[in-house]
Amino acid sequence: MEDAYSNNPDVYAVVNGITRSASAVPPVVHEVKDVKKAHQYRSMKYAMRNGATQKNIDYALELKEQAFEDVLDERDPLYKLIHNPNPLQGYPEWYENMKGFQLITGNGYTHFVELGDGSIGEMWVMPSQFTKLIADASYESLVKAYILDVYGYSGERLEADSVMHWKYWNPDYDGVGSHLYGMSPLKSARNSIRLGNDGDNALSKAFRNGGASGVVFPDDPDIDRLTEEQRSQLEHYLRSMQGPDNYKSWLVSSAKLGFQAFGIPPVDLEILESGKMSQRDVCNVFNFPSELLNDPDNKTNANKEQSRKQLYMDNVIPSLVRDFAEMNRSIVPRFKNKKYHLDFDIQSIDAIGQETSEKVDWLEKAWWLTLDEKRIEMGYQPIGDEARYIPANLIPDTTFEMTEDDIKQLKQEYANTNSKA
Repeated sequence: MEDAYSNNPDVYAVVNGITRSASAVPPVVHEVKDVKKAHQYRSMKYAMRNGATQKNIDYALELKEQAFEDVLDERDPLYKLIHNPNPLQGYPEWYENMKGFQLITGNGYTHFVELGDGSIGEMWVMPSQFTKLIADASYESLVKAYILDVYGYSGERLEADSVMHWKYWNPDYDGVGSHLYGMSPLKSARNSIRLGNDGDNALSKAFRNGGASGVVFPDDPDIDRLTEEQRSQLEHYLRSMQGPDNYKSWLVSSAKLGFQAFGIPPVDLEILESGKMSQRDVCNVFNFPSELLNDPDNKTNANKEQSRKQLYMDNVIPSLVRDFAEMNRSIVPRFKNKKYHLDFDIQSIDAIGQETSEKVDWLEKAWWLTLDEKRIEMGYQPIGDEARYIPANLIPDTTFEMTEDDIKQLKQEYANTNSKA
């Protein structure tokens, strides 16, 4: 189904929509300053793998401030690598390529070019359709190496620890190591994609032919039948008038002709409706809001902004959490001079941020936050004001305040109960 991306406009739009959205979120290099808070932060991020909420995002950001310090030195080796993976690509293009292969084929591979100290100097995306796994014969089927067979690199062997492999879960255990390849989401949508492609082809042919097929016959009482020559000339003339350039044009005839259609119009075949269903199936397997593909009959959100937010909350952020977990497993251990942590800047995603006016109103009522905490929430630098400004109309609730006599009576009742016991 690799060719579905190039042949089906819905697959192309969905895959591009996800990869562009995800690659636009910038990477961040951290150094761990509080191991316990860092562990809590990772746990909170893992909770987002099935979908993010504003509540766990806010809590994760709070933990992040306590757990890490940003690495902003452009000379830092990991900073340089993640922002410029290789001489030909920056991070956005590298990640978009890697993610695109994973979405289409179920697998995304990156080959590491190692330096003398064991760290990574470059990262190159490998075309997944030309990459093969070599696994041992054990039950676990551990990956021993990868073989790249393309562009003259026939049979080049790459050791397993020099390749980072993003994949989707695959329950296929038909062969030794077959489950080690990720299963493409397109596999489950194969019939829907074929239905959409067949529908487009049918509509295209119907449009080129000028409508349904049928038969033309003389309907003039003065004409008994057409001669073979007349029939051939009429057929040639009608064929010359087919096609989109002659759509709804006029034909002139010296005789009265009849027409009997024996085809069924595309609308009657529900081709257009089947195309909508095919589009929704593609969106479903990729967890992509169909409203963003201008689906007129499936608008569950009030506006496009809410649909974009849904895309990030339900798809992009969980995907980034998963991918960066793999990068922390595969890349970070190669750099031993600091306690690194790779992450993505979730605060840069405008689609999930609250409207500024709503946030200002909420912060105005949040008297339990300090002025600096409010400034940070709005994206401003703190000014050293840690005071909390409490509204003057807040008074303690004294409705249930106990008097001295009430307390004495309770003590006496407690003593009497214990003496009976």
